[in-house]
Amino acid sequence: MARIGFIGLGNMGFHMALNLLGKGHVVAGYDRDEGQVAAFGQEGAKVCASAAEAAEDAEFVITMLPDGPVVEEVMLGAGGTAAAMAPGALHIDMSTILPTQSDAIREALAARGVTMIDAPVGRTASEARTGKLLIIVGSDSEQLERARPLFECMGDTIVHCGTAGSGIRMKLVNNYMTTVTNLVTAETLTLAASCGIETATALEVLRGTAAGRGHINTTYPDKVLKGDVTPGFMIALARKDLVLGLKTAEGAGVKLTTGAAALDVYDFAVDAGQGGEDWTSILNIVPDLP
Repeated sequence: MARIGFIGLGNMGFHMALNLLGKGHVVAGYDRDEGQVAAFGQEGAKVCASAAEAAEDAEFVITMLPDGPVVEEVMLGAGGTAAAMAPGALHIDMSTILPTQSDAIREALAARGVTMIDAPVGRTASEARTGKLLIIVGSDSEQLERARPLFECMGDTIVHCGTAGSGIRMKLVNNYMTTVTNLVTAETLTLAASCGIETATALEVLRGTAAGRGHINTTYPDKVLKGDVTPGFMIALARKDLVLGLKTAEGAGVKLTTGAAALDVYDFAVDAGQGGEDWTSILNIVPDLP
């Protein structure tokens, strides 16, 4: 049983803190939203009037906050956690912020004798509620093992990405992909509808190909990640099909912004003489884009 100060009782943090409480830990919670603090108190938790109060006597301080400036203020500002933390306590930042901000805050805390690791989360509020988050950790092995019992209360998948700072970087890599593919998915279903195709039919087809199953699960592990760019499906043919899709969309009055941007990259690859390589070799081309 650990003593935990949990700061940030929002849509995700509220449930994360409740799961810690439910597993027998002593949790002192704080949030700027007094309503959230009151609701947390109704669950049997100790509630605090400031971040500093939540950090007092805590073995672990967890922050789950909306952006970098707020994290910095909560940790390093007047009435912040750094000055209130007991010697040897561990600060776990689970917020999603810029890596450079995380680095700067970690260094500032270290100068005050406080150790911080980064452990942002994947998945949604639904998984936060059920304790099935994916926790993306940047930490040395010693601190990871120290924090692991807490992570296991909040998530069912813990990925150690490397030293401090690597967790938040991996989180942003993940969020980049999911945010961009969200738009591609929306454009794809819009194109299908413009062609008179029922959404259910489109889903049935897309779920059976790399389009829906994901290149990260299918084509990349079999080809370019093995160093094999012999064509299973050539870049030149992928470009041809992309042009056909864009022309179809144009005829239907649908604007495909991601497709137009992708065409520039496929054009570059073909112009560079790589049109005969497997389409996954686009991975080798991206670093050379002008």
